[in-house]
Amino acid sequence: MVSVASMACMVLAGMLAVLPPVAVAGVLLYKRKIQIRCVLAGALVFFVVQVVVRMNVLNLLALLPAWQGFAASHTVLYALLLSLTAGLVEEWGRYGGYRLLLKGRGGWWTGFGYGLGHGGFEALFLMGSATLNNLLLSFAVNTGILDKVAAGVPAATLSQIQATLVNTPPAMYLVGGLERVFALTAHLALSVLVLRMVERGRTAGVWLAVGLHTLLNFPPVLLAQAGHTLLSEGYIALCALTAVWYLWRSRKAQASPQ
Repeated sequence: MVSVASMACMVLAGMLAVLPPVAVAGVLLYKRKIQIRCVLAGALVFFVVQVVVRMNVLNLLALLPAWQGFAASHTVLYALLLSLTAGLVEEWGRYGGYRLLLKGRGGWWTGFGYGLGHGGFEALFLMGSATLNNLLLSFAVNTGILDKVAAGVPAATLSQIQATLVNTPPAMYLVGGLERVFALTAHLALSVLVLRMVERGRTAGVWLAVGLHTLLNFPPVLLAQAGHTLLSEGYIALCALTAVWYLWRSRKAQASPQ
């Protein structure tokens, strides 16, 4: 049986991931610090470059035996490739979003609003769907209908799913929610950084954001693969603190008289 505590933590994790960006966006929209157009642009670009393009390409590649062999035999290189491609599509997507959807709109709050849309939609898409999926599977396990809900899935896979849901400590589900909060902070900082590059005409500076995005993703993937989940989350938390520092410095610099 999946415990009530585990299922409650699943719900709390989903709320922790989704509510902060929605609440912050609502307050800032009310105070007219940001515009809804900026938030929607961030969400739209993430949807196009990640959900429509990158994820579908990766799903198609996963069907190829050669790609499967590469992923299995070169785990470090594969993780690096996934991290780099995420950085490429998202950071150049930000650049394109600013140039095409928000042309003529600049300033720190524009980048912040864009980051809320980008990171908020990512949290909703990833953590929201994961929470719903975990809850549905947990109900199926507890009512004994997992084999009917997941018809066609091999018995060994079903056993592994059930064991994971039953044996995962409740607090670990909350860790996933915290990770989305940390990731949102990083997206805010990267969005402000890329906009500053656009405003200064430094297109090459977008590559800095690509590199930082890759550094944000790559080590946690390796640590998680090695079973060091808490170290992985600690690294992401450190990146989030660095992002907060950058947001504060960049906001302060813009507010200071030139």
